[in-house]
Amino acid sequence: MLALAVVIGLLAFVPMPTRAAEHPRVEVLFDGTQESFDRWRHVGGGSFELRPDGSMRTIGGLGMLWYPAREYTDFVLRFEWRDVSDDGVGNGGVFIRFPDPEESAAAPVLEQHPCQAGIGQAGPAWVAIACGHEIQINDWQDSDGQKTGSVYNFSPNDDAAARRTDKGTWNAYEIRVEGAGDYTVTVTRNGTVIKEWRNSPGQVSSRPTDPPTDFRQFPAGFLGLQNHGADDVIDYRNVTVEDLTVPVDPAPPAPDGDGLPGPPESLPDTGAALASLGALAVLVGQVLRRRP
Repeated sequence: MLALAVVIGLLAFVPMPTRAAEHPRVEVLFDGTQESFDRWRHVGGGSFELRPDGSMRTIGGLGMLWYPAREYTDFVLRFEWRDVSDDGVGNGGVFIRFPDPEESAAAPVLEQHPCQAGIGQAGPAWVAIACGHEIQINDWQDSDGQKTGSVYNFSPNDDAAARRTDKGTWNAYEIRVEGAGDYTVTVTRNGTVIKEWRNSPGQVSSRPTDPPTDFRQFPAGFLGLQNHGADDVIDYRNVTVEDLTVPVDPAPPAPDGDGLPGPPESLPDTGAALASLGALAVLVGQVLRRRP
């Protein structure tokens, strides 16, 4: 028993490997829990509901569930979605780089953003439509030709470009945004890039009531998910965002014998240390057995 106690005590001094954070820049926005769901806020018509399977589902519309905790500049938004609507319908989307929709909608007209002129004054959800951009989710809605991956009303995708999947299929979606007001958007679906587009000034919306890109040059903005209408039922899950502005520093070198940073070879060999302790335990055991 004494030998065992000695070994256990010495183990406290053995340097054991530690595991660094795997994704120092990644923030979990929704993980299926009530706590994460409550961090979002809904504006406009309809709603979202938390599902027993850890997803959230759109109900009615037109509205938006947005994440008010902070604005993002350069980022990668990742999540999964599936269309569980009836045949012939199924529309949703993701809004990027829009100003605070509630604050903007409540501002006096003379203090509103230029992008709010017209449709942007229809309510908070419309601030995102008019001032940011919608990255479309739409595989099977017959009445809308702008399919999944479209930058809505600015750079449409057809069925082939969207690489659509069957109803009820979970899809991995990634939206990468980089740059100031003149930012680039890269949309990846199930590992395949389906859209690359730049928000350069001078582009006119295909819908005459929408403002041009000149008024959508926000260097940072919020994120939101769309609930489009009563017939459109989209599920979302596992929502994360990677903040590309956060530097990823390499692990600092471990100190060497004199307390100063040293090369990797100066790190203690954990395996050798454990072997030495094992030998020590055997030795202690032999000594104790020889005691009268």
